[in-house]
Amino acid sequence: MEEASNTLAKEKTAIESSLHTFYRSQLEAIVDEKVAELQELVNQWEKKLAHEKAEALQIQREEYELKWEAVKTHYAKLEAQYQASEGVVLAARREADALREQLDLYVKGKEN
Repeated sequence: MEEASNTLAKEKTAIESSLHTFYRSQLEAIVDEKVAELQELVNQWEKKLAHEKAEALQIQREEYELKWEAVKTHYAKLEAQYQASEGVVLAARREADALREQLDLYVKGKEN
């Protein structure tokens, strides 16, 4: 009877061991599958993030170019206004010189 009990205990241990091995291998397979799925999701997320970053940089570059063009246009307008005002100042000086000469001639004519 003791022999039968020992045999039963050995069989029980063997069954438990094989079940443990079976469940462990099943669990490892499931974990490996889930890790692979998670890695794929991480890869997709990284690609999406890189794409969004590239898009954001492109938008930023375009906005910068638009602002830079606006600054250059504004500068060109200011430069044109400055050139025009220099022309007006030069014309006003010439007119003032001409009036001064006329006044000098008038004053000299009055003196004589």
